[in-house]
Amino acid sequence: MERLEIIDTLKDLTSSLERELAGLSDTAIRFKPSESEWSIREVMGHVSFAEDVWHKHLYQVWSLTDPMLVTFAGDDEAMEAARNATSIAPYLEHIKATRPQTVGVLMHAVDWTRLGQWRGVGRRTLKQLAEALVEHDADHLQQIRNLKAAAATPAR
Repeated sequence: MERLEIIDTLKDLTSSLERELAGLSDTAIRFKPSESEWSIREVMGHVSFAEDVWHKHLYQVWSLTDPMLVTFAGDDEAMEAARNATSIAPYLEHIKATRPQTVGVLMHAVDWTRLGQWRGVGRRTLKQLAEALVEHDADHLQQIRNLKAAAATPAR
């Protein structure tokens, strides 16, 4: 992907989420195809938590020399909170507030070849990290679409 395509795709996440989540019932938001799979509520909790992690990683690569990108603690707690959440609105609002900051880092970055060391993955350029975020977004949007379809299918 080219730089502007990456930026435009990342900008579109919130509108894509709003479109996918519009009019969903609480039952659909809580639906889990199996005990081991996530609900839409849990997907949104994860995406909201991950938004902060992605922002920090991209910012570190943009502003520091070859930083070590650590995994931030709290994903388990975020998922537990999502399982018990009464609404996904705060997750969507958090993403809507944070994503412009993340996009801003990329818009101001001149050198997309800057490197960071992603623990467990290896060295990645700013561009590769931005592409990974695009993929992360696409995977979870598709997961939401699949969950919506499964929730709408009558049980046999």
